[in-house]
Amino acid sequence: MFKRTLWLSVSIFCILSCSNVLVAQESGAALSLRIAVCKRAFAYENSLHKVEKIRVAVLHNSDDDEHEQIRRVASEFDEDGKIEANAVSLEAFQKDPAGYHVVYFDENIADSKAVRQIATKQKLLSITSSKDFVSNGTATLAVFFDDGKVSIFINDTSAKLEGKSFFGEILALAEVLY
Repeated sequence: MFKRTLWLSVSIFCILSCSNVLVAQESGAALSLRIAVCKRAFAYENSLHKVEKIRVAVLHNSDDDEHEQIRRVASEFDEDGKIEANAVSLEAFQKDPAGYHVVYFDENIADSKAVRQIATKQKLLSITSSKDFVSNGTATLAVFFDDGKVSIFINDTSAKLEGKSFFGEILALAEVLY
């Protein structure tokens, strides 16, 4: 009985250890896929598809413990010669948002309303992984996973405030909020 219990405990421990590794790998793959879809969306936005080199500000809070995750997001956006992404603190972005075409932020950002105001004033495309931010007009484009599938949300009102418009090809794939 003791051997059977010990064997079962060790087996469960091994399975859980392996599944944690798989979840971490899926998380990295999911991030790569989500950012790849965001980058592809740039080609379907009327003003961005004309830009030679798109500059993306990937925002984080100044005291964020997630700097490594933010750097991973920025490196996923980077594409030699086409896209330059920088991890930028919210504070630094608020002081100097000039030179960027796109601002990316997630639900951890401290002041999403300030980001919305800057994106509108500077005519930056605001993108996020938060469906809620697009639903409430805080951001224009969200790419996220819903039931294991990549979903795209576009808020048309937010897009107009930012001076952005999307081609029909992406609108056919996205859920568009008016």
